[in-house]
Parts: sequence; C-alpha cells; structure tokens
Amino acid sequence: MVEEYLQKLYQEFYAEKLNLEQEKQRKEIQLYNNIKFVKVLEESLDEDFESFSPRKVDEESHKKISSLVEEQKILKEEILHLQQQMDVITTKMEEADSILENVRQNQRYIDVPSETDENLLKVDNFDAQDVKLLNDILDGNMVQDIESMIHKIEMCSKLLEVDSIRCKLELREIEQTAKEIMKVLQKLK
Repeated sequence: MVEEYLQKLYQEFYAEKLNLEQEKQRKEIQLYNNIKFVKVLEESLDEDFESFSPRKVDEESHKKISSLVEEQKILKEEILHLQQQMDVITTKMEEADSILENVRQNQRYIDVPSETDENLLKVDNFDAQDVKLLNDILDGNMVQDIESMIHKIEMCSKLLEVDSIRCKLELREIEQTAKEIMKVLQKLK
C-alpha cells in the first residue's frame, strides 16, 4: 500500500516535470524567435539616414524593438523560474525514488517465513529474526546492513551537536542491530 502510494506520487512528480519541461521549451523557442525578430528589425533600420532626417523615421520599429526587449527580459525570468521549479520537482522525485527503493528493500523483511525457514527454526534453534539475518548473510545483504550502520554512525556524529535526542535513538537502533548480527554469528560458530 505504501509502495503504491509512493509510485503514484513519483508518477505525479514525473508528469509535473514533463509539463514544466514542455513549458520551458515553449518559452525558450519564443525567446529565440523574439531575439531573431529584434535582430531583423535592427538590421532594417538605417541609422545613418535617421540621424540626418528631420522626420521621425521608423518610429514604429523602435517601439517594437523596445517592447520585444522587455518581453525578452520577462521570458528569461519565466524560464529561470521554470528551471527552479523543475529542480525542486527533480529533488522530490529523487527523494520519492529513494524512499521507494528503501521500502522495496525492507519489504522482504516483512514477508512471512517459508516452510523451509520454519524447518530451519525447529532444527537449529533459530528464531524468526535469526532466519532473517541468516538469509541476509547468504544473500550478501549483511554487508549492506553493516554499511548502513556505518552511515548511521557517521550521521550521529554530525547530529550529536544539533539534536542529541535523535542521535541517542539512532545509536540505540544501531546497537540493537549490531547485537542481533553478533547473536546470529555466534550461533553459526
């Protein structure tokens, strides 16, 4: 259920990001066309002729150029804003993906033990927690658990000055995981 929610959330972020990218591309094309049009208008003006003429020549072109330059500034700001929104969405997508991956990895721990696991429990005096840890060792996941513990310890060293209560909770969790690993490893001897 949590996995489905996270997948739906990720898909919503992805759709929003696609919409923002399309809008940004549309604005960039509009900006490009605007710049080209200003360049064409500027080339059509004859500055030498205007400086010696008593009449106002191409006044409409000058007004159009100034309005297009203002529009360019607005378009650049809008493109920058769209890029910032896309960056935020990308960050949210990465967070959702990370959490989703975490849920997928931890979901196998929630699974009910199979019959062979139950037989192993009866034969070797392992409890369900030991079977889970033994499977982790066999699957190579023990290394990931130990790496995770190391990362948590590093985080705690940084977190100690900011939030000591949270740090203590994390350290208790690390201690309990380490004790469980040692318990299983001692039974294997």
